[in-house]
Amino acid sequence: MEETKNKSPKYAAAYFFGILFLLLGLLVIFWNGNRAKGRADRDDQIISNAVEIDPLNLDSLNEGKYVIIYGSLQTDQVFHDKYFDITYPGIAYTRKANISSENSESEYDYGYWTYYGGNYSDESTTSDSATAGEIIYKAIKPVKIQKYIIDPQLFEFDQSLFQPIFLENYLKAEIHPEYYLADAHILTNASDLDYPEIGALKYTFYGIPNGFNVTLLGVQKGDTVSSAYRSKVLAGIRNKKELFESMIQDAADVESAFYLLSLFFLPFCALSFGYLIKEKKMPNPMHANILNLKLGRLIYVVLLTIFLFQGLVGIAKLLFYDDPLSSLKNFSYVVLIMISTKTLFGYKILPKFLFKKGS
Repeated sequence: MEETKNKSPKYAAAYFFGILFLLLGLLVIFWNGNRAKGRADRDDQIISNAVEIDPLNLDSLNEGKYVIIYGSLQTDQVFHDKYFDITYPGIAYTRKANISSENSESEYDYGYWTYYGGNYSDESTTSDSATAGEIIYKAIKPVKIQKYIIDPQLFEFDQSLFQPIFLENYLKAEIHPEYYLADAHILTNASDLDYPEIGALKYTFYGIPNGFNVTLLGVQKGDTVSSAYRSKVLAGIRNKKELFESMIQDAADVESAFYLLSLFFLPFCALSFGYLIKEKKMPNPMHANILNLKLGRLIYVVLLTIFLFQGLVGIAKLLFYDDPLSSLKNFSYVVLIMISTKTLFGYKILPKFLFKKGS
């Protein structure tokens, strides 16, 4: 009786923190489930209403609608990299530098490259020109798809458009013997790409060539397509089906990322509840003999975290998704954990040496 009284504050703290972290995880999952439904509804509306248009024959009836244009990026812009004396005609251009932090100690060890910096801005063109960082850039002027002007904002943060520049076309090795060319890289102070010396530099070049084929999704406003929610500039997509598949995949990626955010909270919840289950203060959804394993507490917390995560995601999908069958996958994981743990640990299929007491 005295021992239970001494442990009462611990039980109260475990209940408090367990419920707190459970509610935080629940909040993230339910909020994401509701937002996922909203994203799906917006994408469905775009898919049903988006119109494929001919930029040479604009129709005022499409004003304010999502429109799809297929074409190629055209510009007379030329970037001049003064450092390597490379001229590159294209929509955008950037280079990044990596430095070798280790060299090989045997034929089985490879040196590796770490990011060094080397952001590039072409000062030789007008003041509106900017190429900074690895993926942040703007066009020097409004870029045209055929004769259709596009807002330059649409090109920001779209890494998929960048293509490697094959430097053999711009820099001849025999002219610059101090450089070592390998694919789209220039190496300095290094004689081999796989076995670089410490401190060797590797420059990687990317750009968007003039005439690059793209698909544009945006809202028609007058004679331009402006950036708005779901605006996309996509490389290589040439039909409506591929465009919408890309949109749906993007939404699924966002949804998965927010679900995984809940895993920041649920392990702490599982740790608190695991303690209460061990002390027989809460019902045990799995077999108690798990706790008799070596590292049993850790195994129990991991399994309980998965148990809680799949259960909560299943409930969220059941409430917010138009397709309740999508929740069956999550609920099946819950059932599988309950059945498999009771089988494994109830009948001791595992070798005895894994248990603290081999009885």
